[in-house]
Amino acid sequence: MTALVNLPDSVLLDMLTCGCLNAKDILQFGLTCSRFHTLTLSNIIWKKLFDQTWPGLLKKDGSFLKVLNTLTVSHDGNTQTASSAYLHWKYIYQQTSEVIAAVWNLYENHFIDDQIDDKFLTVFECLIKKYTYSFLRELLLAICEEHCQFSDLTLKYYSHKVLRHISWGHVAKGLKLLIDDGCKEAEDNQHSVEMVRQLSSVIRGVLLIEKWFNFDTNLSRASIANFIAEVSDKVLFHFKSVESSTDKNELEADLLMKSLKKVFFDDLGFCGNADDYYNITNSFLHHVIKSRKGIPILLSIIYREIARNIGIKLDCINYPQHFLLRWERDTGMTDKDHLCYRFIDVFNGGAMKTYSELTAGVRDVSILTGPEATTYEVLCRVCRNIDFHAKVSGQSSGNDMGLDVLNLCILLMPDDYEYLLKRINKFYTQGFNLDLAIEDNRKIKIKERTTVSLPSCKEVENILLTAKKENEKRRENYSPSIHLRTCPANEGVKYAVGMIMKHRRYDYQCIIRGWDNFCDMPQQWILHMGVDELEHKDKQPFYHVLVNDGSERYAAEDNLQPFCNPDKVKHKEIGRYFSKFVTDDSTNYSYLMPNSQLALRYPQDSDATRDFYVGHPF
Repeated sequence: MTALVNLPDSVLLDMLTCGCLNAKDILQFGLTCSRFHTLTLSNIIWKKLFDQTWPGLLKKDGSFLKVLNTLTVSHDGNTQTASSAYLHWKYIYQQTSEVIAAVWNLYENHFIDDQIDDKFLTVFECLIKKYTYSFLRELLLAICEEHCQFSDLTLKYYSHKVLRHISWGHVAKGLKLLIDDGCKEAEDNQHSVEMVRQLSSVIRGVLLIEKWFNFDTNLSRASIANFIAEVSDKVLFHFKSVESSTDKNELEADLLMKSLKKVFFDDLGFCGNADDYYNITNSFLHHVIKSRKGIPILLSIIYREIARNIGIKLDCINYPQHFLLRWERDTGMTDKDHLCYRFIDVFNGGAMKTYSELTAGVRDVSILTGPEATTYEVLCRVCRNIDFHAKVSGQSSGNDMGLDVLNLCILLMPDDYEYLLKRINKFYTQGFNLDLAIEDNRKIKIKERTTVSLPSCKEVENILLTAKKENEKRRENYSPSIHLRTCPANEGVKYAVGMIMKHRRYDYQCIIRGWDNFCDMPQQWILHMGVDELEHKDKQPFYHVLVNDGSERYAAEDNLQPFCNPDKVKHKEIGRYFSKFVTDDSTNYSYLMPNSQLALRYPQDSDATRDFYVGHPF
């Protein structure tokens, strides 16, 4: 101890940051005396320990570091910015440790669950209150980042689930505030220059909807605002260039609209995406601006925003066939015969249509001349479009996308019984969020139940409560099935979990995530899949495989073969079962290492994988 006390601080700092000590070791060292305690508060130590523990999280070009440099971080009731010289990295380290520990706890307790109940994620809402949403989101985003050196696949997988949950909560709050503000905005017809240059509630709402589906991407409101401002300036420049050479009798507003049409369609190339109309990305603001293609409502919203910036007021019109914009021209005429109205079809090159052209065959013509669609009505239409387009294109067939769309629809239209019924059915069939399903069931009124011949509220609730109790009982009685390769019944199993294979017949790449020593499927499945045509029929090992196309299949050993130098198979469930991708240069093979929960169920498979490749070099 005497020798340590006599060492200078610089040497002690080198010792504490050598990489051999963890946080607990450093804290215990600080308890030995006041000098050492002061030393262990050093930013140098904890910043270095942070880098050693989570390499890659503090990349120079990463958003997490940028947030830390501006974020207000709290400790013991005091707040400071992370860039402050007085803020200790010790607190950032502690906060990061607590968040990551909570993610690992989620993994340990819910590995057996295909879907995780929202109630088990509320701990992260508490962490938001404790450490702010920005800190938690950017930390989780940094962990999930594909090119991050922080390569633990399981941590990424569960962090992604948490990120999705907290992002949805954040977007939900934003949409509620926005819809309320949108009503106030509609009442205020007098906009200052500063107000006009801000994004309208409609376009901010569409951006929030995009964030709902792209929660793991940094979508900037500033980039949208800059784009709108730049295009507006181009329109004004074009207007000034033609104003002097134009007939003085032509109204300024007409010239501005001609300039807007010229710049938007001819110069920038915006057009309706008729070739891929039902792709849901046509409803995403950033995508439409980048591709210059979209559906009527998104193109109209962008067009309207630019017009608003140059001083032209265009109204959103929920026309039945497709979304339109209404321009009320100041011609000095009365609107009795609607001669002052022009309707803009942005999807079709900004074509101007008259009232008489649009009223033919339309039952409710008041839509064309009544109040413009509110922010809420516009966002609901965007949401319904996404729902419909996802179904038509087949994009809602996946569990995540289907649920994403449903949750957004119910968020905006909480009393729509059709959406509530769909979500109740989804929760019931998949066996999760049954408490929320019970709440949804109580929202459906007697009249609506009669319309769809639905049992009474009490009957449906009893069914859901029974399913909930069965789930809880299943979890209580669950014990993992251990597959030992040394068991005589399993001696014929040739391959192991984590091995990357190729299907002999269908040529797809896949990863083995489990196996049975026989075909554990009903006879009907065996006949349908032609198992009897295989050499060993159903009397051979079968493997649960994650396929490169995103599906999960059950494949016979006869149909699988090891694959040399495979691509890194992409599948959204890889992180649920595996911790990292391993490439062994000495033996020229690659495999995935099972995480602790999968290794518990297949304890001898990691060794079997290595032994197989050593014995079968490529």
